[in-house]
Amino acid sequence: MLKKLLSGIVFSLVMMMAVCGFSQTFNTSDLEGTWYAYLSETNPALGTYWLYGNFTVDNSGGITGGSYTAPDGTTVSVTGGQMSVDNNGIIFGTVTGEGGFTGTFPNGKLDQSKTIVSFVGADNNGSLDLGVAIKLKATGYSTVQGNVTYNGTPLCAMVLANGQYMFSCEENQGKYELDVPLDENGEITLFAFVDGLAPFKQILTPLEALDFDIEMQLASPDSKTPTVTSTVVESIDYPGWIDIAGSVSLEGIPLCAMVLANGQYMFSCDPDGEYQLTVPLDPNGEITLFVFVDGLQPYKEIIRP
Repeated sequence: MLKKLLSGIVFSLVMMMAVCGFSQTFNTSDLEGTWYAYLSETNPALGTYWLYGNFTVDNSGGITGGSYTAPDGTTVSVTGGQMSVDNNGIIFGTVTGEGGFTGTFPNGKLDQSKTIVSFVGADNNGSLDLGVAIKLKATGYSTVQGNVTYNGTPLCAMVLANGQYMFSCEENQGKYELDVPLDENGEITLFAFVDGLAPFKQILTPLEALDFDIEMQLASPDSKTPTVTSTVVESIDYPGWIDIAGSVSLEGIPLCAMVLANGQYMFSCDPDGEYQLTVPLDPNGEITLFVFVDGLQPYKEIIRP
């Protein structure tokens, strides 16, 4: 899937450059930031192999760090390098890694948004033959977006990715888009929950997350729902709001869950699986409590204080 997505991005960029042309001025400082890259190389010794990872560029084009996954699956640190861009957005430069790896950037092109670089080459001397690099929205952040469906029908789902969430409902039925922080591995863990369907989980690279559709599946007949306790009292600190507290468990074992109530949320990841939130009442004077746990059916309860 990554190869297909990558080829589509590169083809689109090449066609756009050929047909539309560019009038924008570029300079090396446009490269400053953290980039996620997915790149291929072909040489006589190793054949065609793929590299993916991230690298950070300073204001002068210096590559100051990063890491990538080598063909054998090991993680290799980026040790340095230098990049530059001319007035037309053409990229020049090299990147170095542990173990003596050095790659050059052939025919690289920075797009008008200054957030995507595409590479197309045709040599066997260590140049990057095909690739794309995407600048993260902020240091360590990226976008995850796509559709949520079941048998082709768009679904209202709770979508959670690296601590950020949304509902793919109403005018956005079946569509989701989130800007999320990357984890320590530079990846995104994506969850989706729909009542009556099996919970969804997938670990994504930033490139995969740019266009990732979720196809939900039926839950198994023996699928389980967490046990959730709750108590509610009027808030002393926030008049008109409610303090709701309780615990999340399964067969007596405390669980780390996302607990969501009327727009307020937290994770019950302490040793006792406990949660405590202060929430407003909805227009009906009620609290809708949701609990989402990896691998379990979602829990929903409407509470009338």
